[in-house]
Amino acid sequence: MSNAHAQIEVTCALELSEVLIALMSELPFDMFEENEQGFHAFAQSALWGDPERAALDALRDDFEFEWTETEIPYVNWNEAWEKNFEPVEVQGFCRIRAEFHPSVPGFEHEFVLSPKMAFGTGHHATTRMVILAMREIDFRGKTVLDYGCGTAILAMLAVRLGADRAWAIDYDPNATENALENIRRNEVPGVEVLTGDLEVLSSDARFEIVLANINKNVLTGAMAQLARCIAPDGDLVLSGFLAGDEDDMIESLRAHGFGPARRLQEKDWICLHAKFL
Repeated sequence: MSNAHAQIEVTCALELSEVLIALMSELPFDMFEENEQGFHAFAQSALWGDPERAALDALRDDFEFEWTETEIPYVNWNEAWEKNFEPVEVQGFCRIRAEFHPSVPGFEHEFVLSPKMAFGTGHHATTRMVILAMREIDFRGKTVLDYGCGTAILAMLAVRLGADRAWAIDYDPNATENALENIRRNEVPGVEVLTGDLEVLSSDARFEIVLANINKNVLTGAMAQLARCIAPDGDLVLSGFLAGDEDDMIESLRAHGFGPARRLQEKDWICLHAKFL
């Protein structure tokens, strides 16, 4: 199978890069690579066509940026990942690094991720906020759902914080394969990984804590299902959406029985910690 990719070079203001990467992550891009002028985005040529180009052009109605397209024959994702991934450090609480980074003392929790999949470098702000929100929650003896788990970092941290058991769900089989590898690498027991959406859970599944770092559309679309699977007085931590979407997110939470309990913001990104009433 050909590994030819379309390379999209985006030129924009630096403060706009993370916003555009988050929005473009809904298109079939494998990886984002930031630079001083903006960033590169990569998609398999077989998945990149006129509808995707039109969707990218539509973003220019709301954001000021330019883009050009080049086809490249091969991308070594591991090499690109290693070159661009930087450790994520959340105060002195948690550090997330790759195997090729040295361990650093002074953090309560440290995790090693394996570079076997492409990661968008624009999601670190939301990851940090969810981790900060987790720091204030009592996980001891609780059941936890990590919805849209990616690397399963949140599920692993939940267990390290005392959760009795965690379920990590992602619709992308590449993500769940990587999640399993990370769980083994970090020797975290009690995490079950499932591929699919919330429908893969049993109908009577109930969680005392739900963590969901995805995007606005997925979160609002799943809110009714999240309300059905969260226990009374349960904690729901949401991130992956922009400040301009906060009012819509709060309205959706209230409509489904949640009351916002805490708010975090980093740059244009929001994290909400809500309680199921």
